[in-house]
Order: sequence, then structure tokens, then C-alpha cells
Amino acid sequence: MDIKTVGVKFNKYTAARLKAEVEYAGVSQRNLARLLNTTGAQVNHYLNNNRTIPIDFLGRVCKVINADPAEIVNRAWDDTRKAQIREQLSAGSFTVYDGEDEEELISAALDDERHAFSQHGDEDELTQLDP
Repeated sequence: MDIKTVGVKFNKYTAARLKAEVEYAGVSQRNLARLLNTTGAQVNHYLNNNRTIPIDFLGRVCKVINADPAEIVNRAWDDTRKAQIREQLSAGSFTVYDGEDEEELISAALDDERHAFSQHGDEDELTQLDP
């Protein structure tokens, strides 16, 4: 996965995590827009990954819904890394970046693959992915 794709996926997962937190808090996008003094269209664009989420927007939304922005970003980064690992595993190659211990992420990526295969009845193919 090239660096631009990593950034695009990271924003995608950040938007999804933030949107889920907004919904969990029971705040409508219309009300969120009012509280942030912005338009509903702008909130919708960010939460639906139509635009890159500015860091100040993330912080303001988290303040409104009483969520931890670090938690959202960390989970979105894990989602991005799992997607990258799944991509590399399906291509038959895997590279560890920055010397990170990625055992948990690899396990989670494999669990995602198991779930996808079990949905399609292709569990025999999964054994080829296990290290």
C-alpha cells in the first residue's frame, strides 16, 4: 500500500470511527452542525469520508460528544494497518514497518479474513494465510 493510499484509508477509518461515536452519543448530524457552528453539509462530508477530516474538526466533535480523540485516531490507525496487512497477506508478502510488534494486528487481520471466508464458505483457502 503506497503512502497516499495509507492516508486515504486512514481518513476513511477515522471518519467511520468518528461517525460511530457521534451516533453512539445520540447526536444527530444536524444538531452537531448547530453545536459546531457549521453546516450540516460540512459535517456530513467529513463523517461520510467525502473530505479529509481536519484535526480541529475532530477535536471539536470529540469535545461535543465527550469522546477521546486519541482513542478514535488509534483505532483508525489499527484499522488502517489491518487493511494494509490483509492486502499484503493476500499478495503473498508481509513487511513490518518501524520495527513495530504487530502480532495483535496480524491476528486481527487473520480473524477478519476468517470471518470473510466463513461468510463465503471458503474456509479451506484460509489455512494458506495462517503463518
